[in-house]
Amino acid sequence: FPLTPNGKIDRSALPAPDVDLAERSGEGTEAPRTVLETRLTELWREVLGAEAVGIRDHFFEIGGHSLRAAALTARIHQALQVEVPMRMVFEHPTVESLAQAMEGLQPNPYAGIPAAGEQESYPVSSAQKRLYVLSQLETDGFG
Repeated sequence: FPLTPNGKIDRSALPAPDVDLAERSGEGTEAPRTVLETRLTELWREVLGAEAVGIRDHFFEIGGHSLRAAALTARIHQALQVEVPMRMVFEHPTVESLAQAMEGLQPNPYAGIPAAGEQESYPVSSAQKRLYVLSQLETDGFG
C-alpha cells in the first residue's frame, strides 16, 4: 500500500476500484422472494447507500463493515420489531441467509428512548460530575 510521510495509507494514490458498488445497475442480482427478504433488501440499501442489493450479495463485500452492521441491526429492530444480534449479521452475511436465520426469532417490540422534557437542570452520573469538577479546575488556572 502506498503510504503518506506519516506512515498512513495514502488513499489518493490507490487505484480506482473496478466496479462502483454503490452505483451498480442491478444486473445479475437476485430479487427477493418473500416479504421479509424484500424488507431486508430495502434496509440494506439504506444502510449501504447502494442502488441495488440482491438476496445473495455479501454484506461485507458490497461496502458493509462493523459500524454499518450495527446500524443495520438497529434498523431491523426498529422496522421489523425483531432484535437481531450483531453476531448474526456476521454469521449470515446475505439477505437470503439472514432472513432464514431470523425466522426462528421471537418478536421484540422496539422501545425508543423518549426525549427528556425541558427543565432547569438534569441528573448526572458520578463520572459526569468528576469531569465537570476537572473542567472547572482547568478554567480556574489550576490545570
